[in-house]
Amino acid sequence: MDGLPPRAPLLMIYEALDPASPRPALVRRLRRDAPCLRAYARSRGVALEDLAVEDLFIRVAPPVILAPAFVGFLKSANGDGGTRFSVGTRRVYRSYAARLARQVVRARRAVLGASDELWNELLEVLGSAEDPPLHRDRNAWALWVFRCRVRAVDPYRPPDPAAAIEDYEAYVAAWGYAASTVMSYRARVVHLLRLLRVVDAAVVDVSPYEPQIEELVELVKRKWQSKRYRPLRPASQTAQRFMLRHFARFVLASTTNGKDAQ
Repeated sequence: MDGLPPRAPLLMIYEALDPASPRPALVRRLRRDAPCLRAYARSRGVALEDLAVEDLFIRVAPPVILAPAFVGFLKSANGDGGTRFSVGTRRVYRSYAARLARQVVRARRAVLGASDELWNELLEVLGSAEDPPLHRDRNAWALWVFRCRVRAVDPYRPPDPAAAIEDYEAYVAAWGYAASTVMSYRARVVHLLRLLRVVDAAVVDVSPYEPQIEELVELVKRKWQSKRYRPLRPASQTAQRFMLRHFARFVLASTTNGKDAQ
């Protein structure tokens, strides 16, 4: 989905497109746009609100590819042994699904489509920072800006940084990102806020975690040698240690800032 996770709930798609609408209204809209989804959700043992993009689609950009489970549901039998839906009804429901796929694409553009523009804007604000941010953090920053603007909060100067960071963490998790990605995105945003001097800029001591860092470097070395059939260069090992220490500081600093604010 080019930046949004496959486990993104369909309801989050609608919320991204219409943040001002209450959740019951979004549920009603989802039912209207795809009438068969309630029955499909029941067949999968989940609530309609919990249906995710990957439950319906393999691909949302044209040409749309429906998930095998959803295609199987459309072709499934009813309690009497006949087909659940007629050929004509299946065709209509496929067209509903195609329209829903377009909504997913629209949501992706709304939330992350301006990530490069927002990133360039951030770089202009930061100027020549001593620790320049990494371009790969642009999606984390785009989600932060989108969420702040929905809440009418200045992403560059949130009045309550700790509360905004906690809300952001919950928001990223609600999108269905893996727990490791949620932690990573939070840490990256905290680092960027530190560069903006919004949160404490103190350097966190990660020396107690050196044994774990070395274990991870050794794991990378073994994986590299098994795949590439040659040892990982010493310079690459040093780079791995640097990145792991950097990431550990991100995580520890974000946790510390959250606790201090409480």
